[in-house]
Amino acid sequence: TRNAHDETDEPSTKRPNRGVDFISNLPNDCLVDIFSRLDHNDIDEVALISKRLGGVSEISRSSTGKLESYSLRIAHKIQSELSIVMDRLDLCCTYHLTSKGTFKKVGRSATMGSFRDAQEPTITEAILAVTTLKRLYFNIIDLHSISIDDDFLHFFEHFCTNHPNNSISITSIRFADAALKQRFFSILLEAKFASIKMENMFDNEKLLEIFLKDYSDSVVLAGFSLIERLKEHSRSNLVRVSRSHVAPLNIPYVHTDNEFVMHISRFGEFEHHGLVINTDWLMPAIANRLRLRKKGEWAFNITRDINKDDIIPVLGTDLGMDCRDGKFIIRICKTFARVQFKSGNRVSQHPLEFHATFFYD
Repeated sequence: TRNAHDETDEPSTKRPNRGVDFISNLPNDCLVDIFSRLDHNDIDEVALISKRLGGVSEISRSSTGKLESYSLRIAHKIQSELSIVMDRLDLCCTYHLTSKGTFKKVGRSATMGSFRDAQEPTITEAILAVTTLKRLYFNIIDLHSISIDDDFLHFFEHFCTNHPNNSISITSIRFADAALKQRFFSILLEAKFASIKMENMFDNEKLLEIFLKDYSDSVVLAGFSLIERLKEHSRSNLVRVSRSHVAPLNIPYVHTDNEFVMHISRFGEFEHHGLVINTDWLMPAIANRLRLRKKGEWAFNITRDINKDDIIPVLGTDLGMDCRDGKFIIRICKTFARVQFKSGNRVSQHPLEFHATFFYD
């Protein structure tokens, strides 16, 4: 008779049972190496086998090819469903994210690739929205017409964790209460977005100043743009969004102190046409920003025109000044780093428009 040891050594001729998990006992580094060779749809199926494999599969997604897009637009389609739009210069592909965290195809493109249908049996609630979005690569996040609640903030917090250093645009969003709004701003700061563009986000100037101070401390040379609109939605009531547009006379301006202006000097890009900066405090901030040596633009308002007497005290030994056609140029000596600026276009008793362009060739 054969003993148990003999039976163990003899190769089995039985066909493997497809319902048995043969890979969960492999070490994590081996599993990651295997899963990294799969595409996202295959990883989705692996994640359903066990909780442990689901965790390992998440690590593997960073090495798996992604669908590339210029921007990702997230908006509410209906109350419990988000619309996800991937934009590129040559095409647009749309998916709907359901309350269960799965995708339903709405539009698809062969050149863009596609997610599997949410109705397919291999895609279940175990494949969460945050996991699915890890297969995307994009530069800009656009939040539009979203009602912010606890469920969305939970999704958004995980989403930001997995997509660091993107830029974000936020328009027409609503908050159920002040606490949710505060949580949302906290998530924005923790995400360290490279740039933020907002519309009608702050109820008062103090909240704006607190956020901008924290943002400038969190991300050096970040970009910030705030566009404010009146309650009446007519084109004539838009605040200036470019140098050629004039603000309506009934838009209140936000005045700032010297400490806040120095926080502004840490922004690579800054646009807020409802903001007034005291000209007496401006030049030290300009010099500080120039020494950071990065391209960018600033646009806001100042209390009075700039003259040479404002500039000379901040030049020191490393900066020089020119004036051409009414435009001032300050340079870092022996470099191509420079800033060019001009103020003007006073409207009635309004402050002066100010625009500065920083060059670093």
